[in-house]
Amino acid sequence: MLLWFSRLPLTLRLPLLVAALIFVAAVATTQVAVQSTSHQFESQIERIGQVYLDGLAAAVMPAVAAEDLAAMTVVLQRALTVHVGIEDRELAILDAGGGMVARASRSGASGHDAGRTGDAFPARGNAGARQLPAPVGAAGTGTVFDAADRSVWIWRPLPLVATSVAPATIVANLDISGFLKERQQLRWTLLLFDLVLSATCAALGFILARQIQRPVALLSEHLALAETDLPQPIAQELIPVHDPQTARLFSAYNRMADNASQREAMLGRLVDQERDAVLGRMAATLAHEIRNPLGGMSAAIQTLRKFGDHEGARTEAVDFISRGVIALQEVTDATLKTHRPMATMRSLRLQDLHDVELLVRADAAARQVDIELDVDLPNEVAVPATAVRQLLLNLLLNAVRATVPGGTVILRARRQEDTLLLEVIDEGPGLAADMVNGMTSGIAPPGNPGLGVAVIVRLVERLQGQVSVASRSQRGTQIALRLPLVAADTAPEEQSHGIGRA
Repeated sequence: MLLWFSRLPLTLRLPLLVAALIFVAAVATTQVAVQSTSHQFESQIERIGQVYLDGLAAAVMPAVAAEDLAAMTVVLQRALTVHVGIEDRELAILDAGGGMVARASRSGASGHDAGRTGDAFPARGNAGARQLPAPVGAAGTGTVFDAADRSVWIWRPLPLVATSVAPATIVANLDISGFLKERQQLRWTLLLFDLVLSATCAALGFILARQIQRPVALLSEHLALAETDLPQPIAQELIPVHDPQTARLFSAYNRMADNASQREAMLGRLVDQERDAVLGRMAATLAHEIRNPLGGMSAAIQTLRKFGDHEGARTEAVDFISRGVIALQEVTDATLKTHRPMATMRSLRLQDLHDVELLVRADAAARQVDIELDVDLPNEVAVPATAVRQLLLNLLLNAVRATVPGGTVILRARRQEDTLLLEVIDEGPGLAADMVNGMTSGIAPPGNPGLGVAVIVRLVERLQGQVSVASRSQRGTQIALRLPLVAADTAPEEQSHGIGRA
């Protein structure tokens, strides 16, 4: 029962509880009133009986004083013949020991017992007389209700008289069936009235509680809708202007709903802007990364045009162009498939370092800067080739552009246990502090540092490498990269003609 009730909505449980409490309180108070009325009824019956005995005692006292048993019986019989408000069924006079002195009854048994024996009245009752209830005649005044007979026994002591008989108590059995019937009718009337009134009050309490809870129910409905969609504001006509507290609550909810809608719209615009920015960065990165291999390939084509008759120069230029095409494809795949891991990788080769030198040499020659390679590596190193090529190409181009004419840019490569150490040394004015901090922390510096720096930061992060920068003003910059070696079957990198992560 409680489980079923707990599953009801709060806006229904509270009014039901209010209605139940009102109903129980009304019924309980009515029952208390009925019980109090019953006690008052018994008290009134007892007082009426004592008043009746007062009149009867006054009538029978002369006969008792004369010790005339026949006169006592006549008085009792005469009292039975007259009744208006209450009907007496049986009257009796008892002696001090409880023996019957005289009695009269509407059933026809009346008179007195065999008479006196000495100075004592005969024993209580006889064979044809109705037996009195045991408590009747006890000391003092008393009352006994006989529910089965629908009557009441009342007795009280007679005033003392100077006689040898000395009767002690007068007893009356009064018919109260009419009073009981009226009390029963009163009880049923009160019960019926109580049920109707309690039900009416409970219904009114339920309606009032529901009315008071209408704002909470309305707010709950709108909050429930927010589980699957944005919160909807409450219509202005539903806001009660006569209830300032509820109006403030609804207004606060409407502000929250409006703010949520605005935030959602703003998030949508930010997503669109971010998507556009990502597409722009991807396009700019492609242009930046493809431009350098294309420059080298253009230089190789010029070499073919000038020295195409020489087999060595022709072979070298064609091989370089072939590797350049593969590099372009790898860069394109790396940019377009940034978040798609590949099953295998191509390890870095010495030829990749020489290709990077060739790609940078044309720009270096135009700026009158020498390129020097200091490489001490095996033929293959277990690091992603395409990513390292992109990284070195950007570092060397930045170093060439920073170096003064006549200077030298050095590319140094060493293997140290399970890492690859790459160093790029230039003779420029040194890097700015924000550039140094961005490269070492892995967070691109604010503003517009250029695509080269952003690409370097991104590639070092994805290669899980470490960067250290020694930048000295007017004395050049030394950038050291430490890249962990990876197993060929676990590296998420490119195949022979594609890249998964760059």
